[in-house]
Amino acid sequence: MTARERGSLGTNLDSRAIETLPTGRNYSSVIQITPGVSSDANPENTDQSTITVYGSSGNENVFYIDGVNTTGAEFGFQGKELNFEFIQAIDVKSGGYEAEFGRATGAIINVITKSGGNEYHGDAFGYYDNNSLQTTAQQVASSTGTVAGFTEKDYGLDFGGYLLKDRIWFFGAYDRVDNVQSTQLGQIVKSNSTRDLGAGKLTFHLNQNQTAIATLFQDPRDDTGAIIDANHTIFGDPLTFEGKRVFGGKDYALRYEGLFGGSWVLNRQVARHNEANSVDPATAAGKRADLAA
Repeated sequence: MTARERGSLGTNLDSRAIETLPTGRNYSSVIQITPGVSSDANPENTDQSTITVYGSSGNENVFYIDGVNTTGAEFGFQGKELNFEFIQAIDVKSGGYEAEFGRATGAIINVITKSGGNEYHGDAFGYYDNNSLQTTAQQVASSTGTVAGFTEKDYGLDFGGYLLKDRIWFFGAYDRVDNVQSTQLGQIVKSNSTRDLGAGKLTFHLNQNQTAIATLFQDPRDDTGAIIDANHTIFGDPLTFEGKRVFGGKDYALRYEGLFGGSWVLNRQVARHNEANSVDPATAAGKRADLAA
């Protein structure tokens, strides 16, 4: 890790640091070890991973993944979750960044993803947690109730290598995250969350000085059952709080890198960022009258 480079202030985290640091499996959790960076959690949205950099608010940062601007379109927070096994390095610029960066008064966070190579490599993983491993929660007076139980599963695999040695490399990763939470407030209701974190990269070495890279990464998430947030409570009829929320989407990028004459460098990239954030009732009976038709 380097603290200062070329006059800019920041930190670069390599794959060894990312894999060994005791943090959450989200790159915004990892970068909180960077000087000047800390959590800027929103109490009304515990799932939103936000960070503050030297006192800036959570929506003053810019997030890139392999050069693709993935900053949240709605509020400016982290707009894309990424398969943790797909991350090669994280570069955090917290001040004095170069002219090509802008639109931020906080930090520039750039995630560099893994590529294949001339050797095959991969791994499988799994994590499991539930309430039996923790102390029983005490009943509290709250409109969102008391967590009566939960189960968290996180499992997947990644694999990389070559299709043609020295010419075509690939790397792919998949991570399935399933969470179930039971909440008690006069009754016990369940909230289910399913997330599919998938990513893939193809690297084409056209010749010694020219490379084309195609990248895909996605983070679709579906929440069903009891919707417990700032706009919903688990009082009354289940039709008032049971529903389905949809988040995330797929991002695509195609990048060209070329070296000409030993002194000229050309980088070009086209990309598309997609994200969803919607909530609907679980059944037609729960829709408002003006939407029932």
